[in-house]
Amino acid sequence: MRPPISGRACAGLATGGIVIGHLLGYLLAFPNGPERHEHLAAVGHGSFRWLGLIALAMTGLSLLALGARALRGEGGVPPGRTALLLASLQVPGFLLLELVERHFDPAATLADPGVQIGLLAQVLVALATAVLLRAFVRAVAVVAALLRRRRQHAPVARPAAPAILLRAGADLLVGARRRAPPGPLPS
Repeated sequence: MRPPISGRACAGLATGGIVIGHLLGYLLAFPNGPERHEHLAAVGHGSFRWLGLIALAMTGLSLLALGARALRGEGGVPPGRTALLLASLQVPGFLLLELVERHFDPAATLADPGVQIGLLAQVLVALATAVLLRAFVRAVAVVAALLRRRRQHAPVARPAAPAILLRAGADLLVGARRRAPPGPLPS
């Protein structure tokens, strides 16, 4: 049985999910903007913008791959299994990211309220992503079916009528009204 979503596409979507869950975790843990920025700077989130850009690119590529798969008519995406796959990548990925940012100090990592809420956010983001992904794949499949049906019912091109060969110089008179040749001039 073919997996509901390819491993590469799932990994690309999971990177985007990690970033979204990370943002949500820290927004909820530290609603005050200056306090949040100060905390993030203190625990080593200096490279987060680059990670966000990489995750955005990987998520976009994954969506393109899944859209192409849906255009070919290759199956749907069951949200339950997809959410489980995404969560199984996002939770450890988020935890690893936080451990790296804190120089592999598990006690400091797990004590951070942003990490605690972020872990829960990863699961919720994985579930939401799976539901949205199913809707995306269905929408692409519907559009592809409409385009196929439209192509099948397209009018058949009829061969053009053969060209009429005219005498040399006669092509200038094609649009002119018919008249008799000029008569002789009176003397």
